[in-house]
Parts: sequence; C-alpha cells; structure tokens
Amino acid sequence: MSATNLKYPFYIRAYLFLLVAMAFPTILALAQGTISVTTDKPAYEYGETIEVSVTIINETQTLFRLSGSSSCQADFVFDSFDSARHKVCTLDAIQIDFNPGSWRTWTWEIDPTVLGLPSVDGDHTIVGYYGGTTMADTITVSAPAFLGGQLRVGIPSTVSDDDLAPVKESLQATVLESNTWLDGRRSEVWQTSGVNLEAAVALYANDSRFYSIDTNRILRSARIVAIEEPEIVQEVSNQVSIYPNPCSSRICHVNVHVLRPQVVTMSVYDALGRSLSHSTEFIPVSSSGHRLDVDTSSFHTGFFFVVVRGIDFSVSSGFSVIR
Repeated sequence: MSATNLKYPFYIRAYLFLLVAMAFPTILALAQGTISVTTDKPAYEYGETIEVSVTIINETQTLFRLSGSSSCQADFVFDSFDSARHKVCTLDAIQIDFNPGSWRTWTWEIDPTVLGLPSVDGDHTIVGYYGGTTMADTITVSAPAFLGGQLRVGIPSTVSDDDLAPVKESLQATVLESNTWLDGRRSEVWQTSGVNLEAAVALYANDSRFYSIDTNRILRSARIVAIEEPEIVQEVSNQVSIYPNPCSSRICHVNVHVLRPQVVTMSVYDALGRSLSHSTEFIPVSSSGHRLDVDTSSFHTGFFFVVVRGIDFSVSSGFSVIR
C-alpha cells in the first residue's frame, strides 16, 4: 500500500497539519476568500439526511492558496460535532489555488442512522470553516433529535452472546461488523434504534460486559465541486456590481459597465456550481452602467454567483439570497 493511501487517526492528522502549516505559513496568511455555509433546506423531518455545503470564493483580483490533503480540506461543526475530529485523511499535502473569480464547494451528508445526529431537538448551529485560516460562516437549521445510530463496542473474551442479548434487545441493536483479537476480545459495530447514542454510552460506560463503548461517528469525505474561472485580464472600465446584496426581493439587479458596446452573457450558479440561468444581451456604453435583472423567486436562502462574459473580459461576483 502506498503512503498516499494510508489513513491516520485525528491526533496524527493534527500533527501533520501543524507541520504543513509551519512549512507553508504564507499560504495560510494569504487566504482572502469569502466563505459561506449552506444546507439543502432550512428544516428537516425526523431521520432525514442533512446536506451541508461549505463554499470558498475568491472575489479579489489576487490569487491565493490554501493547504490541506487531497481528502481533507474544509470542515464544519454541527452543534458539538466537529467534522475535523470524525474523519480519516490521506497522508499527503497539496496546495489549492484560488484564481480571481474561482470557487470551490465541499458537500457532506449527515446521515442520522449512522451518526445519530441531531442528538437534541430544535434549532442547530452549523459553522463552516477552513482550518488554519480565520474564514468561517454560521447558519441555523431545524431538525428533531434522532434516536439511533452506530456504536463501537469492545467486548471481553469472557462475555458471551447470551450475556449481551439483553443489551442488544434494549438498544434494538444488530451487529454490522465484528473482529476477534488473538486474546479473544471482540470489537464490534452495532446499529442501534430507538435510543439516543450519548444516553446509550452513558448507560453502559461502566458495564463489565464492555471494556469500551463509544459512538461510531466516522464521516465520509466531502464531495468537492470546483469551478475555476480564468484569471481576469481586463481594463478597469469593465465592471460588474450586484444590488441589493443580500437580496430578499424577487429581483436582484446586476449593474454592468463596459469599455465599448458589446454583447455579453450572464450566467448564475448556485453554491454547488449548478447553472440556474443564462442570458445574452447587448450592453451599450453608459456612465451609469447597464442593468441586468436576475429573477430569484425560485432561489432558496444561500450563496450564489453571477458570471458576466464579454468580448474581452470575464468578471464574477457573489451574492446572498435571504428568505
């Protein structure tokens, strides 16, 4: 197995990240991106998977770089659940370039049946961040507590399946994975139902039928959507601005200044890089600019991007929609 495919626990990854940060201090210091955290909807029913996305966009005219590994980059905190502490990473160090106008989105799926989240009812705070920088953003979603999830248990060699039967019955547990060590001890992953994971751990923490019991919250790597716009080379007269921003009305206005009359195209993308609209219009030269309208009536609360391209320029800008 090559070194780049190895997986390491959190404390080793934290040490490795510190080494990377020491090796590339200017990379972390130069981060000038705008970060946003979004979910696929603001409220969830019992047991629904919660989709969390973190997006970084470079809205400046200067390239900046971030460091990380090919599998571990941005992170989020859901209540007290920190994704950085519940994942495994490949042992490599890469640099991620953010050219002017480019952005990258990381998306995770929080599956309650695996992670046992949320663990409490009501509103939940989600913070999106990038380790080693000061970039962070916060939103709130609503979801009921989930009863169930996965536990990892350590079973002494002297404990039989009959001894464990009452515990499995109380937790409505099925065995997903079982490994027996040379000394007869077992390590198992249980799928539970109808019980809060923290409550289950607390109930059996001192039970002699286990030498260890804990939640099995291992997060899959994020899906990464990266949209790279070319570095902007343009005369200062070619400019684009968006108002109001944030936008809470049906129409959001895009004001475009051009150096010479020309046909331009305007494209709108969501935080996952999906195209939402595309239009073409002739833009005359005007001291006050030319207004293009974006209909946001079908947009949910979140972060979006407008890209305007002309004969000799390409500009992009981000805007928020609040419902």
